[in-house]
Amino acid sequence: MARTYKAENLVGLFIYKFKREVVFYDIFTKKAYVISNSNSREYVVHQSRLPAALVVAFVFNMIMKTYTVPLLMGLLVFMVWEFFFRRFIYRLPVSEGFVKPVKNNFLYNLAFDSSYPRLIILALVLGVMAVLAYWGVRYGEISGFYFITTSLVCAVCGVTSLLLLAALIVKIVNR
Repeated sequence: MARTYKAENLVGLFIYKFKREVVFYDIFTKKAYVISNSNSREYVVHQSRLPAALVVAFVFNMIMKTYTVPLLMGLLVFMVWEFFFRRFIYRLPVSEGFVKPVKNNFLYNLAFDSSYPRLIILALVLGVMAVLAYWGVRYGEISGFYFITTSLVCAVCGVTSLLLLAALIVKIVNR
């Protein structure tokens, strides 16, 4: 039995509810496209284009033990899938009168809706993860795609930890 997808259950970075419609806001064309129940399944398939490209890059890295070809293959898969996604989106009807609402980002919500201990623990855990990832990159026997991914984890955890600490400082100052 095929799984049914309802448009009102869709979630995502650029998915909004507007006048009892589910719309996808395209940041490049600045237009909102209506996603109905009949085409929500195709949208869900296209929503996984980035994870699929990363899986392709990872599989090619396991086979080739280098990082240039896997990155190029992952990029190629993403670009082709993005082309088909754009072709699908531009066929959808445009929502007239859509005004993009202001969304608070994750760190803003975390800073003003969380307790102090939660912010401190999360910042410390991410800071420790950044240090461990840096230790693995600096002193480990890591090369190729693993080096790139571990460096990326180090950078993301470090920056997020610093942003959480900044959010904590803002929360303390605005108390």
